[in-house]
Amino acid sequence: ARELVTALLRGLPKDLRRQLVPVGETAQAVLRRLEPADEPLTRALSREVRAVTGVTVPRQAWDQASLPDHLRITFAVVDDDRTVATGYDLAALQHELAGAAHGALTRAAGPRLRQQGQTDWTFGELPACVSLPDPGGSAVGYPALVDEGDGVGVQVLASASEQRRAMWTGTRRLLRLTVPLSSRAIHARLDTDAKLALTRAPHESPAALLDDCAACAIDALMAAHGGPAWDPAGFAQLANAVQNGLTETVIDVLAAVQRVLEAASEIAQRLDAVTNPELKPSRDDARAHLDRLVHPGFVTTTGRGRLDDVVRYLRGIGVRLDKLAHDPRRDQDRLARVAEVRQAYVGLLRRLGPEADQEADEIRWMIEELRVSLFAERLGTAHRVSPQRILAAIAAVEARAEAPAAGAR
Repeated sequence: ARELVTALLRGLPKDLRRQLVPVGETAQAVLRRLEPADEPLTRALSREVRAVTGVTVPRQAWDQASLPDHLRITFAVVDDDRTVATGYDLAALQHELAGAAHGALTRAAGPRLRQQGQTDWTFGELPACVSLPDPGGSAVGYPALVDEGDGVGVQVLASASEQRRAMWTGTRRLLRLTVPLSSRAIHARLDTDAKLALTRAPHESPAALLDDCAACAIDALMAAHGGPAWDPAGFAQLANAVQNGLTETVIDVLAAVQRVLEAASEIAQRLDAVTNPELKPSRDDARAHLDRLVHPGFVTTTGRGRLDDVVRYLRGIGVRLDKLAHDPRRDQDRLARVAEVRQAYVGLLRRLGPEADQEADEIRWMIEELRVSLFAERLGTAHRVSPQRILAAIAAVEARAEAPAAGAR
């Protein structure tokens, strides 16, 4: 037990760890207070570390993934006394078994809710949930459209949060397949500057960029008209609304993407010019930040409502580079504050696995605003933000994830 607690303390972010030295003595003092209890070890450790030292360690700061194998908890999934799977990463196990669970639920639901390769709405009304026979009594399944690339299917999923995500992306795909969009008409509307800027996109081809922008535009139109449809009449109405607005919305998205790509190109050139070895950690972080903002598929994952914010985040990298050579230590101190909350956020996503939802995604944008507040305060933030607010938001998402989920409608 002492080895485990000591390893967990040593794995804390530097700014927390240095408040707990000597770590061995802190571990021993904490262990004396720990008692067997039905609660997560990290929650108990946070409580007892605070009692012993007065230091508040957020639960998300504990890094169990970096523990040596002999100290890590092994999870086992058991069905009727038979071990189905084992592993150190609970989220990975959940993801591994999700496909099997979806298949079992879909088979139990019958042929109407078990379809593949559809290119139009051919499956009647989809219920919000279905009760299915189960060896233990009954189980609840959540039917949804699923995106299959060149078509859509219907599957019964294991949770309402999975249903919400799948229903959105599945409806988006079906609209993309059924609502025409002329790439020739789109390109005819672009001026020379726009066409040049769009060649800088990280996508593998102009067609891939247009598809990304079209998906983003469909998302915006879907949101404006109430979200996914659940029956043939609702889908026909939604498809008509999307058809009426798609071309103009794609043009609007492309204009925003042009501004993003122009800003990103400037930042990439400036990063290439940073050659001082002492600035390498900051430069590498800024480059990774750029890659997280602008990548193949970024238009859809960002969403139309945040593309203009991305321009501000990119300008924030520029302001950071303006200051970097003058005070690299200050930059590193601020980077450490960002790294702490980002580590907690990555841990949250790992724990949630396939259950990560829009509320979890919002935290990503809180971290972007934190970067602006720390590195480029003069640009302003969209809302008040601090590491403490972000850690509190992470804790709130975890708490909600443990509560029973509501249906997708």
